[in-house]
Amino acid sequence: MAKQKTTTETPEKSKCPITREQFVAHVKPILLVINGENKVASPKDFSTGSFGFFFNEKSTVVIDGIPCKVQWNCLGTIVGSKDVAK
Repeated sequence: MAKQKTTTETPEKSKCPITREQFVAHVKPILLVINGENKVASPKDFSTGSFGFFFNEKSTVVIDGIPCKVQWNCLGTIVGSKDVAK
């Protein structure tokens, strides 16, 4: 019996549903809740050409009674936004 030839198909790239102009005109910051505290991820135009949201902050969390410093980094990129024309 002959072996069947298998092919690996590349999945189709996701297309960004909005334009850069729509993002800039209508975007609002996104609320994050970290350790019970409200934080805000701000809209950002990334150096890669993508756009989305970004949050960075240092805080202290207590683990087993011991305070530990934590650096939070949250990055949310609109899927496909890198391919949107500037």
